[in-house]
Amino acid sequence: MAEHNIAVILVKFEAEYTLDQAPKSSRKEFAIWTNTHHRSLARYLFAMLDGLDIDPIIYQKHDWRRNDDEV
Repeated sequence: MAEHNIAVILVKFEAEYTLDQAPKSSRKEFAIWTNTHHRSLARYLFAMLDGLDIDPIIYQKHDWRRNDDEV
């Protein structure tokens, strides 16, 4: 569980740092820049650009459950 929290924090930090550097004059320019330079972060960057919380996306990508609950 603690390693999940650390991973989430690291992904969020990297995505926030990258988003700060991204061109935002148009969505097209943002998309080209993101897909050229930061493809692995694209899903997070687009979500953040749209004002969405990326926690669910991080957990989904890594197939973690928020509290390690069994289904």
